[in-house]
Amino acid sequence: MNGAAQLSPDNRRLYLARSDRLNNRYSIQCIDLATRQERWQTQRERDAGLTTLAISPDGRVLASGSGFEDPTIRVWDAATGQPLRQLEGHTASVFKLAFTSDGRRLISAAGDQSIRFWDTSNWTETQVLRGHTDDVQAVAISETAQLVASAGKDGNLMLWKADDKSATDGPRRLPEDLGVDQVLPMDHSRLLLLPPGQPPELVDLKRDSPPTSLPEIGSSTNVLGWFGTNILCHWNGTNQILVRELRGAEFIQRGAITLDSGTRPTGFAYNAMHQLLAWTEGTSSNSVYLASLAAPGRRIELRSDVPGLVPFRFSEDGNHLAAVTGRGDSLRVWNIETGQIVASIGERVDDAAFAAGGRVLVVPIKQGNGHEIRFYDLTHPDRPPRRVPGSELPRSLAVSPAGALVASSDEGGQVRLFDPAKGELIGPPLHGHLGAARGIAFSADGRRLISASGGREVVKLWDVGTRQELLTLGGTGSLLNAARWSADGDVILAGPPWQAWRVPSWEEIAAAEKAQAAKTP
Repeated sequence: MNGAAQLSPDNRRLYLARSDRLNNRYSIQCIDLATRQERWQTQRERDAGLTTLAISPDGRVLASGSGFEDPTIRVWDAATGQPLRQLEGHTASVFKLAFTSDGRRLISAAGDQSIRFWDTSNWTETQVLRGHTDDVQAVAISETAQLVASAGKDGNLMLWKADDKSATDGPRRLPEDLGVDQVLPMDHSRLLLLPPGQPPELVDLKRDSPPTSLPEIGSSTNVLGWFGTNILCHWNGTNQILVRELRGAEFIQRGAITLDSGTRPTGFAYNAMHQLLAWTEGTSSNSVYLASLAAPGRRIELRSDVPGLVPFRFSEDGNHLAAVTGRGDSLRVWNIETGQIVASIGERVDDAAFAAGGRVLVVPIKQGNGHEIRFYDLTHPDRPPRRVPGSELPRSLAVSPAGALVASSDEGGQVRLFDPAKGELIGPPLHGHLGAARGIAFSADGRRLISASGGREVVKLWDVGTRQELLTLGGTGSLLNAARWSADGDVILAGPPWQAWRVPSWEEIAAAEKAQAAKTP
């Protein structure tokens, strides 16, 4: 579509999108309807076509949308045709623009499957709505601006409840030098930061108090891992693995495991429920060692057929342990009670997770330019895994708190949900990211899911039950590989570079909706 027209609110002026197809140039023309004379015309610029025009209710501002090569929204002085602003955010053709009746917001619909809200007082983006699976070609707003209707090329007509809730105040930035495993959510909204070469720091995201240094842990490089919301395991620098529990502002020692070799473990895993520790010593050993804080003098040795395995995860029930080589080219899973290997993979493994109460191992495996998600039934290790193909390269896995759902992300920007017990895909993918979907995580109650990407829309918040996008969060970074929640679910984290957003709880959302309903006659 290379044309658009708009009447001024007083019906005295007509605004037209004019095209010079021979030279592939476009402009906007303003005509005085009383005299039928041109009042002004914008400079003819090379563009991919003006697709839509919208005039503000007071007739003072004109907005234009274009597409294909340049999806920038341009804002003009309606009286003179002088350019005022350029609004960047859409990544595909802008098909429709509309002002709210009070003129305080401009709404845009585009081929990137999004609907965007712009505050006309400062021309900043305040909200993004997603749900269409194809171009959004039309949008309309109710008189009170409480409802937005949109129509898409996918044939869907959608109604949205518009409000002023958005996370546009910007995230809290954490230190730039923190890597993927150096920001650890603890209890409430507290984080443990592991700055390289320095003692760990405890930070409360809901308070402005400075970080608390923890010199008793020693260097951050001694930290072996964090588990649950309050367990930290670290190397004492000589011959012991120490397990500490966060109580208040202190880490209280709960137990210690002494290593005869006196060397720092090359790999480590911990199961908080059963107080089980697993570690390896050296880089070429075929053994993984287990001990329990309940019986620290008793050790179990799990033998493998490949050297260099590093334990990285227990199943939640403590019955299974997974280990992978440092190169990621082999994975083994043991039944801890029998000491037998119940899953063996000799292919590249970048991620794996236990689900369905620890009975199923979920592994994404690269297949050419795509991948498949495999589901291994650990109670029947002789059975072949169930396989679900994917069209893009895999990125991350997440398991819901109860283990009944698994989410995966891929380079194509899709987030998919699976039933791990059945090894089946549940419904269509969650569409929203324009770039790769990378880190993903379920909230503690399993009702929400976050996925991280990069650019202007670094994090998306999804309702798992309705499969709708609830929120898009802007931040920094082009490739955010990790996404996490604070323990209380009030803060979303993504990085690196690490940043944190405060999000409303379900109780706050319910209270706001109740207050809004009370105001509505």
